[in-house]
Amino acid sequence: MRIPSLLFFIGSVAAVSAAPSADDFQLPATPEAFVRPVPYVALERILTEAARAPHVTVTREGDSVQGRGLWLVRIRTGTSPDPWRVFFYAQQHGNEPAGKDALVWMISDLAAHPDKLPEDIELYILPMVNPDGAELAQRRNANRRDLNRDHITLSQPETQTLHRIAQRILPHVAVDCHEFSRDDGDYAERGWISWPLIMMDAANHPLFDPAVTAAALHHVEAMRPAMAEAGFNYTRYYVGGPPPTEARHSHPELDDARNGVGAYGGMSFIIESGQFRRSATPHADLGRRVAAYHRLLSGFLQNNDPARANERQAIEAARSRALPAFLPTNYFWANRGLQIRTVPVIEKSSGRTLEIPSASVFDDLVVKTVVEAPVAYAIAARHAALFAPWLERHGIAFSTLDAPQVVTGEAASLVRLEKHEDPVYQRYGGRTITRVSPKTPVELPAGSLIVDLKQAAAVKAAILLEPGMLYGLSQYEEFEAIRADGLPLRVVK
Repeated sequence: MRIPSLLFFIGSVAAVSAAPSADDFQLPATPEAFVRPVPYVALERILTEAARAPHVTVTREGDSVQGRGLWLVRIRTGTSPDPWRVFFYAQQHGNEPAGKDALVWMISDLAAHPDKLPEDIELYILPMVNPDGAELAQRRNANRRDLNRDHITLSQPETQTLHRIAQRILPHVAVDCHEFSRDDGDYAERGWISWPLIMMDAANHPLFDPAVTAAALHHVEAMRPAMAEAGFNYTRYYVGGPPPTEARHSHPELDDARNGVGAYGGMSFIIESGQFRRSATPHADLGRRVAAYHRLLSGFLQNNDPARANERQAIEAARSRALPAFLPTNYFWANRGLQIRTVPVIEKSSGRTLEIPSASVFDDLVVKTVVEAPVAYAIAARHAALFAPWLERHGIAFSTLDAPQVVTGEAASLVRLEKHEDPVYQRYGGRTITRVSPKTPVELPAGSLIVDLKQAAAVKAAILLEPGMLYGLSQYEEFEAIRADGLPLRVVK
């Protein structure tokens, strides 16, 4: 879909938008000059203008809950039959605009200056995943769902669209753009501000290919000198409280876009810039956040990156490798050996950087329990209508039995669902405690679904369907029906 289609939709979508008129918003000359976020109607106008360039294509890939378009921009200047595919997307959370603003500025800049994009890169940008939340000035979408916690159920049109794109283009690099709070209550009580202006982390599920994970983390670290030279406080992403309370890297579960898109085998990242959310003028420093974002995102578009050949090799191998003999089912961040580190914070009263010692920085990913990998999973015929469209949305292949079949299986049952946070072990809620029976012959009726693990999506299928996962599928309301008697059957040899 080219410009005529984009223009056709602008009038109908703008009518439902509560954003300021597109006429009173102009992109600043530099990322540093941003003083207000790009509103949705201005986004459409800017994309229409960008699509006039011969190397830019804009397509409407889906619609939000309230009918706003989810626009994908493709920018390509070269003719290589096998380019390096980069996918940037932003504003899953409607009140986190800086990444989207940086991407919109990048689109306009690359439309006007095609020489800035290396010829061996095919760039895809989905600048606003949650336009309804952006227009409503809220984190969630119009259905009040947190989109960055919808990458397992894929219940929302916005996340379904995002995954359709990722499955189609299979990016070598994918980057999810967010913002965090630099002045939350715990920091404010100590008179501090969170030190980083911007942070980045990589996909980290323990079942992901270790060579791809290592390559992604190498890129996270490699950006430190460039960010420091540009004057931006930058570090690998941490969540948690101020020191000496717990701080850890991004969670290793699949239920965010970083790991959800990372399950397709490429290098997948999250970037978060820091807002002053308690400020009466939360966007007073928007230009600096956008500038930091632009510098970090530009690092993925370097020409003749010497590491790219090794990264491509690792990604291609990951997308064709067989599952390992064991699947991790319980894993968490820890501090092995009681290492004491210093954590920088900013003293609000003076602006000084303080180095605070802490033994609660957890950056060792520990696997606690494993199970032997099955050869397939079977879904009971009575739940086929629930699973079939969901598997299709995830790009997971399956077959439907047209006659009864006997397999060797290990049946699983849910012992209990722990919805609360565990105060002893500090594990977040949603834990699914299951029991797996010894293997035995099982007759599957016609209509049952078989998910063979000899497929391209084997890693994703195993993470989603393995009933022994501590944070398993049955924790979600959409899959409440399987809690009593419908967990996937482990098909074994």
